[in-house]
Amino acid sequence: ITERKRMEEALLESNARYTVLFEGSKDPLYIVNAHGCFEKINEAMLGLFGYSRNEMVGMKVVDIYKNPEERMGFIKEIETKGFVKDYELTLLKKDGSELECFINAMVRKKEEKIIEYQGIIRDMKEQRKIQERIQNQERLASLGHLASGIAHDFNNILMGITGHAQLILRKKNVDEKIANHVDVIQKQSKRA
Repeated sequence: ITERKRMEEALLESNARYTVLFEGSKDPLYIVNAHGCFEKINEAMLGLFGYSRNEMVGMKVVDIYKNPEERMGFIKEIETKGFVKDYELTLLKKDGSELECFINAMVRKKEEKIIEYQGIIRDMKEQRKIQERIQNQERLASLGHLASGIAHDFNNILMGITGHAQLILRKKNVDEKIANHVDVIQKQSKRA
């Protein structure tokens, strides 16, 4: 009897840990049964979609797809591979607004029969903002590099002009009018 009692306590402890992990996750987590209905949803999932637990539990997953025909592609891939990673979908919130997201999910089987799908949903909006910032930084870095290269080339050209102007002024018997023009060339070159 004591062994059985220990096993029951261990099972209760395991279930309690699972519940804390599932409900406490800041990522939206869900479990969908083999019939395609939400069976378990955490608070983050409810917050993301705007439904109450009573509204969402039992709801068909396909009801939140923007394009319900995409469900078959998702099912085909997850059942073929046993999982999906960063699967892109557009889902609908309760208020009708669209949610572009990544889904990481896996199937759970019992005796080779699918009993449920477990997954995490991530809002792509934050990921896209980060990607846009990175792309903007890369563009700015490219422009900076290009501007630096142009400035360097331009400086080399000006150095040639300035050098030749100095050579002209070093010559003896340079006409005063030409000397004035060469002096202007030098001043403008230095200014540039």
